Amino acid sequence: MDIMKQSMSIAAFRNHDMNCMYNADRFTESEVMTLLNDGALKLFSEKKQIYETENAVSYRLKINGNIYFGKEFKISRWYRKIWNCFFPACQNNFKAGIKITEAGLPTPQPLIAASLRINSLRKQILVTAFCDNAIGLDVFTTHYNEAERLAIMEKAADLLAEFFKKGFYSRHLRSANILVSMENGRHYFWLIDLDRLGSSRFLSGSAFVNMVSRASFEFYEHLYPEERRYWIKSCYCAGVKYYILNRSVDENHFSNQVVAQIMKRHPMIFKHSEYDQ
Repeated sequence: MDIMKQSMSIAAFRNHDMNCMYNADRFTESEVMTLLNDGALKLFSEKKQIYETENAVSYRLKINGNIYFGKEFKISRWYRKIWNCFFPACQNNFKAGIKITEAGLPTPQPLIAASLRINSLRKQILVTAFCDNAIGLDVFTTHYNEAERLAIMEKAADLLAEFFKKGFYSRHLRSANILVSMENGRHYFWLIDLDRLGSSRFLSGSAFVNMVSRASFEFYEHLYPEERRYWIKSCYCAGVKYYILNRSVDENHFSNQVVAQIMKRHPMIFKHSEYDQ
């Protein structure tokens, strides 16, 4: 990928009702305070819900004529409530975005991470730059033709390997967390929602296999057999390119490992399709 490394000025403030980190290159403290006052009333004054999951509600926000992405976390399980008292999900996501940006990897620029106290309850909010016309890899097969799909898979495989080589690892890097869009005939990618970001420093190639299978299983069943082989071959070649996989590692062995893990994650994947390895 040809993303330049970036550094950001990060500031923070804390009072009885707020615990906030923000991008000081984009906002002043007074601007952030204004957005977050009264339960983030101004921040969400012009919002459009994009989607909702078990863990969060995501919005398209319009603030002073600018478009941003906003997420409100839903912390429902008791053990997550305890964990988030010490390690708020919004701040973990924000810090992960900083690390990825500073490593020269593509991610929406983190802008605000805030934990608010509202009527004795805590609300967690994350604001980032908005990725216009972007979709997750989990649904990319329904948006692009065959030639475009091959190009996307090759570049996505390279991004996964670069991510791992630069010292990052995530067991939760789903294909829905890899966004892609096309502009002027070029594909752009973003990595999102990596609050559980870990290190690959002491991990072996088997961890890369695990990450590839995790990033694959949501769209793998929608690929044609030749596309499946192309995807796994692209991941293998990217792993060799970035010296994650030793050249002595057999490509068929790598393929079998990835497919086995995809089937373990999604046991019904081959029930109604023929797959010839």
